Amino acid sequence: KGELDEAIASYREVIRLEKLAVVVYMDLGNALGLNGQIQESISSYMEARLISNNFCWVLLGLGEALYANGKLGEAITAYRDAIRLKNELDFRSNSQSSRYPRFHIRLGSALHALGQLDEASISFQEALRSFEQPSHPKKMEHHDTDIEDQLLMAQFFSNCPIAKFRDIPRAVSLAQQVMEMRPQEWLVSRTLGLCYYRLGNWQSAVEALEKSIEFRRGG
Repeated sequence: KGELDEAIASYREVIRLEKLAVVVYMDLGNALGLNGQIQESISSYMEARLISNNFCWVLLGLGEALYANGKLGEAITAYRDAIRLKNELDFRSNSQSSRYPRFHIRLGSALHALGQLDEASISFQEALRSFEQPSHPKKMEHHDTDIEDQLLMAQFFSNCPIAKFRDIPRAVSLAQQVMEMRPQEWLVSRTLGLCYYRLGNWQSAVEALEKSIEFRRGG
């Protein structure tokens, strides 16, 4: 029994290290992408995928890197695989992720860029349905996933390439809610400023964008 216990402990450690390696490659891929090293970012996500092909966030990140590199067809495949895995995970856990809309928004954007407008509209509609379903938190909560979803949807309602999905007043409202939670983050101020700009509130837009520049400089 002692040998079996040691073997089980060893197997669990291998699994732990494998999961850690996936996260490290994902974080590296994200950092490389933010630094403009798109091909290296793709390679990092591919390494993560070799370790684990059943992690939807790896496929989402890979899709984003491929999209940034102009490889729209491959990006769409990665996004669809990510959604399939996410659906399987939700089915097994009988839950609905608060981040679910971003998968469909990413897919819809890639489909739109490729000229597949009807499919893009379906993806955007699915993103909206997911965000508005009763199980999705309606009130702002102090959770990173909820806050990031609110910011993502503010960007979606402000800038969706298909006009019927745009809702500028709602975009402003969501961005304002996020601003209350993260008042000194440059991306939040930038998003709010752009939403104000879309609304035609020029003074508020300038103020928010100036704050964004100040926060990004570390002021």
